[in-house]
Amino acid sequence: MDGSGELRTVLRTCWQVGVDGCTPVSRLNSDTYVIDSDAARYLAVLVPVGRRRQFEAGLAVAERLAGTGLPSETPVRAANGALCVPLDGTVVALLRCVDGRALTPAERRTWGVALGTVQRALVGYSHPDLGRFHWVRPDAAHLGVADWVRPVVAAAVEAVAKISVTDVLSHGVLHGDPVAAAFRVDGGSGRTGLVDWGAAGSGPLVYDLACAVMHAGGPEHAADLIEGYVTSAPVPPDEVEAVLPTMLRFRHAVEADSAARGVWAAHQAGSVAPDTARLDRARELCESGA
Repeated sequence: MDGSGELRTVLRTCWQVGVDGCTPVSRLNSDTYVIDSDAARYLAVLVPVGRRRQFEAGLAVAERLAGTGLPSETPVRAANGALCVPLDGTVVALLRCVDGRALTPAERRTWGVALGTVQRALVGYSHPDLGRFHWVRPDAAHLGVADWVRPVVAAAVEAVAKISVTDVLSHGVLHGDPVAAAFRVDGGSGRTGLVDWGAAGSGPLVYDLACAVMHAGGPEHAADLIEGYVTSAPVPPDEVEAVLPTMLRFRHAVEADSAARGVWAAHQAGSVAPDTARLDRARELCESGA
């Protein structure tokens, strides 16, 4: 998909949006373009058609979050009312851009407060097509790419299973990867929301906190983030304290699982020397104990 041609046609015919500019931007798990038109600036997001149901569930979460007054990239429904439309093996959605700036990793307390605030705003919301926690399978073939991967992943999965039985965990909507750059501070209201809900799911809320802590550099660098989260989240402080270490260990295992999948896919495609840098970084995370 080159961002012109067919995409411009679909936007014009299905959304009545004329395209003055179409610029690709980097986003995980999707092809995304900034769309400039006379009326406004949008994002066009394309995902494989097989992911349509989860993608639409994430769009519904964004709609719900915006309805609470927090900034989010809300979908513009097509002329027929659809959240997204087919396009050459993908589905495309048109989202309203959020005015305002992204958080920086240095704004750790604000990051934590914002994550907790978003989770609280979504309390009670559910969608049947949100992916259910969790998706990691210790018997998966790709975990055999290196001797250390499967035992580490299996142990982390077992630890999460144990706390799921022995502890009462707070569940709700998961963003899936709440990095600092996914938060937007509205220039007018000053409120901070969360964008890019393409990987949204449902599960223990502390998992999203573990994601943020990992991206902040680990617990030793995330005290302000965790403190901010506890002040605003719908999760009791004692649950955060008890569950976060296990969830962080699991989040590291998720990184190993994903990196191993990439190496395995490269092997399957015939590569004799796949890039293992991400897998090496995942091993460092898993061995850090942080």
